[in-house]
Amino acid sequence: MLDPAAGALCATLRETLQVRVRELGLDPDEQIRFLDQGNYSAELRPREPLVGVYFGGAVRSCESETVLHDLLDRFAFVLPVVDTTEGYSGKVPDRLRPLNGVSLDPADPKLAGIAGRLLEELRLVRRRRVAFVSYRRSESRGVGTQIFHALEDRHFRVFLDTVSVQYGRPFQEALWNRMLDTDVLVFLHTKGALDSQWVEREFARASQLGLGILNVIWPGHAPAPAATIGEQFYLDATDFSPGVAPENGFAELKSDVLRRLAVAAEALRARAMADRRRRVVDTFCRRVDAFVRRTGVSALNVVIHPAGHLIVRRGQRPDVRVYPVIGHPDTTHAHEIADACSALQEKGFLVFDSNGIDEATAAHLRWLNEHLPVSSFSTTEVDEWLPRL
Repeated sequence: MLDPAAGALCATLRETLQVRVRELGLDPDEQIRFLDQGNYSAELRPREPLVGVYFGGAVRSCESETVLHDLLDRFAFVLPVVDTTEGYSGKVPDRLRPLNGVSLDPADPKLAGIAGRLLEELRLVRRRRVAFVSYRRSESRGVGTQIFHALEDRHFRVFLDTVSVQYGRPFQEALWNRMLDTDVLVFLHTKGALDSQWVEREFARASQLGLGILNVIWPGHAPAPAATIGEQFYLDATDFSPGVAPENGFAELKSDVLRRLAVAAEALRARAMADRRRRVVDTFCRRVDAFVRRTGVSALNVVIHPAGHLIVRRGQRPDVRVYPVIGHPDTTHAHEIADACSALQEKGFLVFDSNGIDEATAAHLRWLNEHLPVSSFSTTEVDEWLPRL
């Protein structure tokens, strides 16, 4: 981790990364190391995943630029961070100018967005960001549209019913399938939101799937008991743009409030993904234990690797690696795991929770299993998968 003398910013980023890594079920003292120009060369280890952050500005140090060039020569990911992208080329070295830098966001004092991007590059969370906005059109259409654009600006793929379902497609089928692959549900909790059967079903579905739920509660409205799960984000009447009452479906939030809401969704994402990953891992391990008890196969056990994947030990036979997937697997997952397992000369598989997958997606996964070197199976198929190892 490059730490080029940016003082408080580096300390904040380090603290946030430690929190996020801990939420992923890892030990930040064991699983992540922070390097600066003082200890970079001495503690750098070969083949270790490496990312860097360059805090740009008018003043640069020779030491930090030496580390930067070494990182780039190693083809490591480096994220340029500046106070504002205005005059960007004058704030970073020549080799960073082609990169899309990120500006500091006053609404994100803990640098959650930057930390999330680094975790993606370290493959501790998936790169694909998916959010789902659940709302009652007649009460919160304006805010729903604002959140759609605010999260898209943060590189989320956002599901909003008015823009995300193609004409002619079965609406409910598209909605359920998209929710399965979602990280965060942003629930606009207006007075009558849960009176809508569709909104109520969306909220229940998100809870069932274990999604991160950001419960955005309208002014003067106490959340219904059924909707108190998740993280609460209370709104005040002064959070809305003047001239339109919050009760009006076309009311909009002030820009600073909207940014804070988007940051809250981003911070919730890592925790939600960690929870979903644990659900997959726990279910897999329980089913393996049950299989061992039922069959009496003693030379079979599962070890949870600190990096998050599973190692299935089979006595004298080669180990097998199993990688839990959030949502449903795709070719990107298969490609990454095939590369990793090829280097280790071990077999690799993907395991996922099939809850909510429609038949078209299930058929696609079966087809992928027939044509790709890495196959996937659901947690409900563990008993069928184990004897085939």
